[in-house]
Amino acid sequence: MTGGAGEFPRDRAALAEALSHQLSAGAWPEFGEHPVLMLLRVSGDEGVDSLRRQALQDFSRQVLQASGTRPAQDDDERLLRAELLVALGVGVAVIRSAVGLQPLRDATSDDLIGPLRDVVDILLAPPH
Repeated sequence: MTGGAGEFPRDRAALAEALSHQLSAGAWPEFGEHPVLMLLRVSGDEGVDSLRRQALQDFSRQVLQASGTRPAQDDDERLLRAELLVALGVGVAVIRSAVGLQPLRDATSDDLIGPLRDVVDILLAPPH
């Protein structure tokens, strides 16, 4: 997910925008499916499983940084919120691919941006 030329989004609005593009129907024609589905394939190899876990943890931390807050290292609730957003993206890819649930299956970036802004803002807004 990028916010520009190869960089991760730097705030919640850019994150929602990037997600709307990454999760829209037909976003990954070069792969034939969303790349996260390839990441999730069962391997049975502990090394591969560890790399998959590390990739999702790293991605969650990047999402947390894009939230605009600088949490303490031990801020598990903020990290949990970022992981929930990552899980939402994984779920969209799985539901679209495996189930074909409508209208999600054919949702465009324009269809997704509003709901994703709401979710990103609710999950990642700075703590009160």
